[in-house]
Amino acid sequence: MDGRGLGAFVERVSDGDTLELVYSLEFGIVRRARARLIGVDTAETFGRAPGSTERVDGERQAAFVRDWVAAGVTPPRQAWPFVALVHGADKYGRDLVDLVRVRDGRSLVADLVAAFPSVAQGARLAGSG
Repeated sequence: MDGRGLGAFVERVSDGDTLELVYSLEFGIVRRARARLIGVDTAETFGRAPGSTERVDGERQAAFVRDWVAAGVTPPRQAWPFVALVHGADKYGRDLVDLVRVRDGRSLVADLVAAFPSVAQGARLAGSG
């Protein structure tokens, strides 16, 4: 599926860089997948002390992603409000994706990096960017 655009719906935002997606495949077939945003590494929230800088940053970044997704789902709800550009998989088997809103053509990765430039640097340091 490298670089192929698939109609998508976001079932859940797990954190700032991990999503649960449903893809529209051909002939009415759908596929559920865990996906990681390509080229970004947001701050961790799980297992981090409440109030710690990393957890607070991670919660802010995850809230940004949830708000960004919500802005793409406008009434009446489209069946596939996003296009997932899939670029292979990471070492954990998650699809590596960028998400584009059908409504306005905006890229989640580009908007996340614009709002939080450190997430792109974090991806380079983690070897995932």
